[in-house]
Amino acid sequence: MKRLKTIFAIAMVLTTIYGTSLQAAPTKQQKRAAYTVKNLKVDAQTQKALLPVIMEYLTEIKNAEKPYDDLKRKHKAEISKGTLTDNVANTLLAAKWKSAKSVVAVKEKYEKRFREILSAKKVWLCFSLLNDKMSKIEGKKSHDDEED
Repeated sequence: MKRLKTIFAIAMVLTTIYGTSLQAAPTKQQKRAAYTVKNLKVDAQTQKALLPVIMEYLTEIKNAEKPYDDLKRKHKAEISKGTLTDNVANTLLAAKWKSAKSVVAVKEKYEKRFREILSAKKVWLCFSLLNDKMSKIEGKKSHDDEED
């Protein structure tokens, strides 16, 4: 019994020490939002107001792109092998255009919401930063970056 209590006490101490430092890694959306807010160079109050709106925006964009992404993932083997049928290609194209229209609608909606918080110049910069590649956001060099 004494041994069990000792093991339990050690486990509690380790949980306290490591439990607080081992938090879940940030998602790509969280990284993108933090990167955007940081690079907009706005005050803390504006950052606090902007961050939840950016997270909502990123979620809606992801949802708008999801039907096309799912369909594309479903036919990934056919796409990579170059064996797409005309029927599947037509379905993919229709889904792509529908998704693109949804994305534009989301961007227009959020332009208005961003303008409530930011100036027009900062809204433009915000959209630009939101479109940066993950390699740039994470500070890595992507495969298509040219060496000068």
